Amino acid sequence: MQVWDQTGFGGRADFINGPRRYRTLGNLPGGRVWTNRIRSLRLGRTAIVTAWSYENFRGPSLRFGGDTGPTQVRETGAASIESVEITCR
Repeated sequence: MQVWDQTGFGGRADFINGPRRYRTLGNLPGGRVWTNRIRSLRLGRTAIVTAWSYENFRGPSLRFGGDTGPTQVRETGAASIESVEITCR
């Protein structure tokens, strides 16, 4: 999944690779930190992402499917993504 820290696919960008479960976005490989920073995301055609608002896959969650095209994460609530699971169909 490709992520940006601004809406409209702007600002700093990065890739978070899968399939994998990330119990926290505060300590990604290479020391990268994406806790509560994702404002836009784009998925591959077969990727499915479940994003939780708290670490360790807790709290409210949202699910994004790769066939939905680029997604801008709504500022209210959804921008606080702290853990994710990336799977492929």
